[in-house]
Amino acid sequence: MKKSLLTTALFALLLMCGAAWGQSYSYPPYDFTSVNADGDTLYYRITSSEPPYTVAVTRCHDSIYHTLPHPQYAWEVGQPGFVYPLYDYDSLITIPSNVTHNNVNYTVTSVDNEAFYEQKGMHTVIFPSTVTIIDTAAFYLSSVEHVEMPNVTHILYGAFTGAPLSSVDIPECIVEIGAYAFDGSHVRHLNLPAGIDTLREYAFYNCPLETVVFHDGIKVVEDFAITARFIDTIVFPGSLEKLGRISINSYAASNHQCKQIVIEESNYPLEIGDECFMYLNNLKTIHLPIRTTALGRGCFAYSGMETIALPQQIRVIPVACFAGCDSLREVVLPENLDTIERNAFYDDTLLKTITIPANVKMIKNEAFRTSGVDSVWMECVEPPLFDRKPFTSSHTIHFTVPCHTMETYQSAPGWSTYS
Repeated sequence: MKKSLLTTALFALLLMCGAAWGQSYSYPPYDFTSVNADGDTLYYRITSSEPPYTVAVTRCHDSIYHTLPHPQYAWEVGQPGFVYPLYDYDSLITIPSNVTHNNVNYTVTSVDNEAFYEQKGMHTVIFPSTVTIIDTAAFYLSSVEHVEMPNVTHILYGAFTGAPLSSVDIPECIVEIGAYAFDGSHVRHLNLPAGIDTLREYAFYNCPLETVVFHDGIKVVEDFAITARFIDTIVFPGSLEKLGRISINSYAASNHQCKQIVIEESNYPLEIGDECFMYLNNLKTIHLPIRTTALGRGCFAYSGMETIALPQQIRVIPVACFAGCDSLREVVLPENLDTIERNAFYDDTLLKTITIPANVKMIKNEAFRTSGVDSVWMECVEPPLFDRKPFTSSHTIHFTVPCHTMETYQSAPGWSTYS
């Protein structure tokens, strides 16, 4: 490793500013250096000075501008007050399993936060089996394209954010992948081992993922943990209990290839999160498992949904659930449905007929605003309550109600508008 030279003028300026501010700095931030087998100098911080002796590969801030405290989040890295000198690395960095300092043999167990922040030149990094933790922003915006990490169990917040990783083999022993861990990398294929029960938000956001394999054990996929823009089919195992949004967060980027989503059956209840399938314009239908208990706001909004039958445990059609689904022609509502929230079917112009199940108690304001509905079959003996006007249309809507309930509907608040 060769340190990039700082100009004399810049160094003098830093000295003057530092003296003027009267700040104190911890220098250097590492405990010792050691040259690996390839001739690269790596920097180490002692994490245990008693048996078992351990160290972390850390950053080198050879500058009086190294400051404390350290950034807590990836987006804070590189902000004013934190100086990260750049170093020229060889294309291959091999991290040793043990290093010796002052006649003490230390085991290398982790890579520190920001250890290789924005460092260029490296192509491949090979970790020993002793390294189990890759800390926050460890390779943030670095040049690393390939990593080998046979025994890593924790990849923390923003560890590889913005790095041009083209592939990554997630080890079977992994138990944590933090938020933003691979955000903006070039990973195309993801095989997620069973040890991960929660995939954190934005973990693989802005990655050109083409295939994703989830193994039984995953329970929660948080918002934007993956994005389905370039994935044709996604299969979620029966262990899944909550699914967050999987579409790109932009209407302009809504040309998603995803055509099929499969969620396997099990005995675990399943919750579909807000805007989960939003903008998936090639998703024409989906078979939600019978264990589905709840849908999120805007769950299918602006998707390509054409037909769907909702599971019987769903009691609420949430706000804007099917809003803007201009291909939607048929919806089978569950028998246990209790409430249809506002704008649930807003602007669904091809939806001509809807059957309201017998247990519906409330239809909220403009639930069917500017939809194409012209025929409503009411199975409710007791007219549902209205929140202002749920059906708004430029054409006549025909209502069919159960036998002997005509007078009840005509006298119910709001219903006389449609008599």
